[in-house]
Amino acid sequence: KKVIEASDVVLEVLDARDPLGCRCPQVEEAIIQGGQKKLVLLLNKSDLVPKENLENWLNYLKKELPTVVFRASTNLKDKGKIVKHLKVRKRAPFQSEVCVGKDGLWKLLRGFQEAYGKAIQVGVIGFPNVGKSSIINSLKQERICNVGVSMGLT
Repeated sequence: KKVIEASDVVLEVLDARDPLGCRCPQVEEAIIQGGQKKLVLLLNKSDLVPKENLENWLNYLKKELPTVVFRASTNLKDKGKIVKHLKVRKRAPFQSEVCVGKDGLWKLLRGFQEAYGKAIQVGVIGFPNVGKSSIINSLKQERICNVGVSMGLT
């Protein structure tokens, strides 16, 4: 509730592997009913689903709300140092260290800011382990939020 109350725009992070299972209709309705806030769906972990599935989910979701496909970066600065990944196991060819969807999201947020005519507050909500911290880190381009599997870590 605090995040939603303090935000002009709310990003609801959904895991691309199960977008409907990650949605919270009651929260979405509460945000939309007020009419003052904008809600954006963020399909995260887009590299973990086949491209065709991702396109189908995007087409389905954007009929309801603005939707952005996202893949958080894994190569981020940590307190001024570049984080080196141990090459213990081989990476799958589709995996990447670069963030996908960041430019589109920034463009959308700038559009909202222009509509509001002032700086906006952006809140990030979603179920545990959908990638909220990773998205914040990717947008800031540094590791400012801890990332892990524990609920309530951030």
